[in-house]
This record gives sequence, C-alpha cells and structure tokens, in this order.
Amino acid sequence: LYATHPWRRNIPSPAVFFVAPDKLDFAEQPLQIATPASAVIITNRGGATLHVSSIRLEGPAATDFTVSENQCSRSELAPGASCAMKVVFRPQTAGSRTATLAISHDAANATATISMQGRGAEPTVAHVTPPAEKSGPPPTTPVIPLPERKPEVVAAPPKILRFEARLVDDKVQLCYGVENAASATITPEPGAVKPLAQECVFVAGGVRKTYTLSARSASGVVATRAIGVEAATKPPSAQLAAVPNEIGKSRRDAIAELEKAGFKVQVVESKPDTKGSGPADSVVAQSPKGGEQLAAGERVTIEIMAAPAATAALPAGFPRVGDSWQYDYKSMWKNVEPRTFVHQVTAVSDGEVRETMSFVGNSGRISDSKSFRADSRFVEWRGQGYYFVEFNPFL
Repeated sequence: LYATHPWRRNIPSPAVFFVAPDKLDFAEQPLQIATPASAVIITNRGGATLHVSSIRLEGPAATDFTVSENQCSRSELAPGASCAMKVVFRPQTAGSRTATLAISHDAANATATISMQGRGAEPTVAHVTPPAEKSGPPPTTPVIPLPERKPEVVAAPPKILRFEARLVDDKVQLCYGVENAASATITPEPGAVKPLAQECVFVAGGVRKTYTLSARSASGVVATRAIGVEAATKPPSAQLAAVPNEIGKSRRDAIAELEKAGFKVQVVESKPDTKGSGPADSVVAQSPKGGEQLAAGERVTIEIMAAPAATAALPAGFPRVGDSWQYDYKSMWKNVEPRTFVHQVTAVSDGEVRETMSFVGNSGRISDSKSFRADSRFVEWRGQGYYFVEFNPFL
C-alpha cells in the first residue's frame, strides 16, 4: 500500500548554468596583432529557463581582449539550449596580460567567470652593421633635370560678332557671325548652325518670334544674343491696267490720257521729213502697244512726228498722211465672228510709209503699226489673235 503526502507536489528542477571552456589561454602574440577567435559556449542544463543578462570584461588588461559575435547577452535559454560568443586577444603592451570574462545570470549553481591570459611579445630590434668606408671621393648623386613646364594656354571665350534679321519675300533671313566657338545654335529654329564668322540662314516668318543665337566654346563657355523679328508680310501685287491706244492722237491728248490712266509718259521726237507730211505733234508709235497690260506707274513711250519744214509734191498714187481704208473679213467658219480691219497712214518719210491697223477683238480694241517701203508688194500683220498678209494698196 502506497500513500502520497497531500502537500508533496511535482516541482521542476531549476536552471543550471554551464560554460565551456572555463579558462582561455592565448599564445604569445606580437603587439597590436589579433589572435584567431576562441569560442565560449553557455548551456542551460537545468529544467527551467536560464536568463543571461550581460557579458563584461574585467581585470588589469581588459582592453587587450575583445568579445565578438555575442549571442548570449540579454538572452533566455530554454532547458538544453545554448548560446555562443567569441573572444580575441590583441596585446597592447609586452609581457603577461590577464583579464576576466564575467557573465551575469540567474542560476545559482555555478561560477560565472572565465579567466583569460596571454602574453605580448617583446619587439625585436635589428642591429645593422654599416659597410666599411671606402677611400676616395664620395659618390655623386646624378642630377635629373625636371621636365620643362609649359605655360597653360587659356582658351578665349566665344564671341558673337553679329546677329541680325532681314525680310526676304515671305521668309526671314538670319545673318550671324561668331568666333572662338566650337558649335553654334539658333533657337527656336533652325537649330544647329555652322560656327562661322559670316553666314546667313532662312527661317519661316509667319509670326513674330524671338530668335536666340548661342555660341559654345570647346571648354563649355556659352555666349548668347537674342533678337525679335516681326512677321514677314508679302507686299501686295501691283495692279495691272490696259494701256490706251494713242496712235494718231495729238501730243497733248495722248499725254493727258496716259497720265490719267496712271502711267508715266516719255515723249520721243521723230526727225522732220521734207518728203513726207503728217499732223503736227501726232503720235505715230507707242511702246507698249495699246491694249497691253502694264502696272500703274510704269512708263509708256510715245513717238511724236514733227511737221516737215516743207512739203514737196508727191507723185500720184503715193501714200499721204491721213489716207485710210478698211477690210471686212468674214470667215467660212460659223464660229468665227466677222471683223473689220481699219488701216490709216500716219507718216510718210523718204519713201517709207508708216501705217496703223486696228480692229475690235474679243479682248477689246487692238491696234498695231509698222513701217514699210512704199514700193513693197506685201505687208505682213502678225499679233495676238490675228495674222494676215496685205497687198500694198499703193502699188
């Protein structure tokens, strides 16, 4: 028969602290040279949790020892668990060096210190025997010439010589010049340009713009200049007008009519001819011809026939100034309108006859004039919208 006391309970065993090794001996070590690390392992061999609060180095040579890779400070070790740390010896002074690794924990069954010792090696002094002196002059040290130092060349900064704009038709021409520049640009257009001392480029000139010229040197220094350019406008085209026909009219009437139409008038005097006759100050030729289109303000040249000093009797049948006749033309084609060509002698000079021809065409009244000898058999008329050959009416 077994009986159990009612006050006896199953109480777990406490934490048991165990550390290995309990002593660290380091071999002799040169000053300021660290040894390989030595491991220290703490194990909980009890039945309750072991609390390790801190790890400390104590003793006269504590600074010669170093704790690294410390996993144990402020750790909680369950039953059977372990933690580790490493200790390194690095002597600062020659001779024997000792210290203690103190471990704070809550177990009460073991000593929580590890003794450590090492030795710092005495420094070795090398004795060097100088070589025997040799007789004679001391050796000379060769003189090595220093390389010649060239003065630094400072590159000149870029410079903008000119930057201006011109209006050419409906485009803008930008003319510029730079020096000491490795590259040049004009913004917003055309972009990169040649870095020359004198150059011009075209850009569109639809609206007012500000153009900026930038000149950059090889060292990165930049010079800029800006100009504003008004919108390029194309001048209005000149208004064209038909030139009045002044053949046969007096000088005064011809000049007045041409000036009223907006043309400048140039008068050319023909030489008087004793063998011919004609109305005084009458227009015998003009350029451009009547009906041609000409811009207002342009010049029209008229030739005025001066009256001859004396008029000799002309043979019968010889043309005289004022003689006129007409040809009625009717085509065999129904779609061609009939025309009437009116001819008139405007001048006679030294056997030469000047005759004018006029008719009404699709574009208005058309006239022409030419000179031919009175004994010519044919007179050829050729112009815009007409061509025919006339037999000389004076033969």
